Amino acid sequence: MDHPAAPTRPRRILVIGSTGAGKSTVAQRLSAHHSLPNVHLDALHWGPNWTIRPEFQREVEERIARDAWVMEGGYVFAIERAWPRAELVVWLDLPFATVLWRLLVRTFRRRLRNEELFGGNRESLPMHFLSKNSLILWLLKTYRKRRREYAALAGQYPAISLVRLMTRQSVEAWLEQLD
Repeated sequence: MDHPAAPTRPRRILVIGSTGAGKSTVAQRLSAHHSLPNVHLDALHWGPNWTIRPEFQREVEERIARDAWVMEGGYVFAIERAWPRAELVVWLDLPFATVLWRLLVRTFRRRLRNEELFGGNRESLPMHFLSKNSLILWLLKTYRKRRREYAALAGQYPAISLVRLMTRQSVEAWLEQLD
């Protein structure tokens, strides 16, 4: 994949990666660094009681049409539409063991702190380990598939700057060079 260097002041940044890769953290840092609005796709997607908001697709389209954003999430619908508009795509392509560990730590931390998430929802341990909608099961089902899909999209849009970060250290080093 031959992509141009990242623009110095990108106005539309897409952050992608598997569940647990650190998309939200990276997007928040990019949003603050570049003074751009952060579009957290989970916040648009989930309503109360983990229901899917019917306006999700319309709101995603509206935000993609804007001149400036940092968008992060794993929804294929949104990624396929945002990628052609992005000036920079940051792909957090971390090893499976790393993202699984991060997902487990995040799950337990959120549960212990009783953190409120998008739509007023809270994660539960049964939700992650016993449910058909388990994020761990989701990671197992989608990790390799998403990597193939992202690689295909990168090949489809070679003119769009792509930063593919494959280790925790490379993510940190890349973020530090922004500051």
